Amino acid sequence: MPAEMAPPKKYVTSKGEVRYEVRYRNLDNRSTRQRGFTTLKAAEKWALDNANRLAMGSHIPASAQRKLAGHFVETYINRTATIRPTTAASRTSTARTWVLPTWANRPVGRIDQDGVKAWVEELHQQGVSAATIEKAVGVLRGSLALAVSSKALASNPVVGIKLPEQVRRDNAYLTAEQVAHLVSHAGRQALLVSFLAYSGLRFGEAAALRVRDLDLDAGRVRVRASVTEVKGKLVEGPPKNGKARSVPLAHFLRAPLASSVQGRSSDGLVFRAARGGPLRANTWRSRDFAAAVRAAQGAAPYDKPFPTLVPHDLRHTAASLAVQAGANVKVLQRMLGHAAASMTLDVYADLFDTDLDEVVAALAPGAQASGIAALLRPAGNGELPTPRAPGDS
Repeated sequence: MPAEMAPPKKYVTSKGEVRYEVRYRNLDNRSTRQRGFTTLKAAEKWALDNANRLAMGSHIPASAQRKLAGHFVETYINRTATIRPTTAASRTSTARTWVLPTWANRPVGRIDQDGVKAWVEELHQQGVSAATIEKAVGVLRGSLALAVSSKALASNPVVGIKLPEQVRRDNAYLTAEQVAHLVSHAGRQALLVSFLAYSGLRFGEAAALRVRDLDLDAGRVRVRASVTEVKGKLVEGPPKNGKARSVPLAHFLRAPLASSVQGRSSDGLVFRAARGGPLRANTWRSRDFAAAVRAAQGAAPYDKPFPTLVPHDLRHTAASLAVQAGANVKVLQRMLGHAAASMTLDVYADLFDTDLDEVVAALAPGAQASGIAALLRPAGNGELPTPRAPGDS
């Protein structure tokens, strides 16, 4: 039977704030209490949950529940051995900006779903983007999962929290003619812009390419690494899904690439900054690529305005051009380096809409030959004919 527990009791803090406390007897039959609940409902819910935990012998001692959430957040963001440097940096930034200011000094035993929901709503009201809220909630969820595994919490109050819906930006796809127009205004970046638009590599993957990764005779590019900027430093690691892949190289790119890397060692970079060092995504995007887009827009015909782009749109363009050339989902998945074909479909479902019409058209001849259309043709009174049983004459 659950231990006997008195109804929550209201009290007033030294700051004049109304709070509630729950008095109960622990597994050693010693009287104790849990304080700090902001609402009677939260106190009653905790009391019921605690009674069930006591009944099952899974009660969390009050001393463990007094551990501060900030301790678990710091532990969570410092566990970086199994994640990419960019992910680690993003978690740390998110924790410092959005999570720790609210939860650092809160005992984990006083964090409940109502409080987490109120925090999410507060961020939303402040105009924080849905994507950022999702990251913040993810950091808090992971941190409190450590509290659960450390026996400081019986369950994770962040699990099941509903988040604001994200509005995803539509993918931008350039036509082959638009790619050529952009390339004609890209100056010394023309080869890299062309390469990104026809290979589908992420910018970091292109920036990490070495001469040894090019097999120009076979028309293949071996994607083995990706370089990203973390806190001002360039960090090289594996591609996003952790797996190397081979990507086909368009014929028209082979001779320009061969000329560009001529005389470089096999370990030399294929694409380099103006002074010969590695490319930095932020610098290239804001300076070189933005200038090319502005020039392309300025030179575009009045009746055919050129779109505003970011470098990642060249990857989307590569996907679109590949589908137009007949690539199916599995081919596109391998080309782009997605972990699964389902991810490719999720990102590029709009590119395969026309396939539905082709499927319907392909079904038509077989259906016509089977005679099914005649079976479903309405009679003169508008009713469908009565189906005949097999063997009926």
